[in-house]
Amino acid sequence: MGVSRQPRVQSAFDDVVVGLEKSARTYLRRHRLPPEDADDILQQTLLIYLYKHDEIYNPEAWMRGALRKRCQYYWRRRQKALVRTVDASMLAALADPGGAGCEDEIEVSQLLGRALDGIPPRCRRLLELRYREDCNPQDAAARLGYRPSGAYKIFERCLAALTKGLVATGFIKERACG
Repeated sequence: MGVSRQPRVQSAFDDVVVGLEKSARTYLRRHRLPPEDADDILQQTLLIYLYKHDEIYNPEAWMRGALRKRCQYYWRRRQKALVRTVDASMLAALADPGGAGCEDEIEVSQLLGRALDGIPPRCRRLLELRYREDCNPQDAAARLGYRPSGAYKIFERCLAALTKGLVATGFIKERACG
């Protein structure tokens, strides 16, 4: 009797996984994930489901929650990666604004200037201290009255604001595609 029941249990399990995959793909499209990344996230989530399926009471609700968390993590990680690209080498143009250079350097300086104009004054001052006056993040934060222990967090927020400004000017998109 156990032998005849096993194929039915396996078939029911397969049906649940196929149903979850279909609804999960719809969910991932709604979150505008690139198809190749969405496939990876879906495969990882389904694999976790396979390991934990005995503990899961409501597979559909579990899948929605797991995918929501993985989508949030994906976009946070992408945002942090974008912010990291805006580093000292890219902001070197701040060290010599208006200096003699080729047309590309002047264009970069102008785009950075526009992006800097769009961020809060304290962030602008922190970035100027960091890159024009070559202060480390703790010294720059201390000069502005921030606690040195929170310097990197503040510095990352300011870089994130600058990154948003660079995306708005089209600078990052142009450089990433070109």
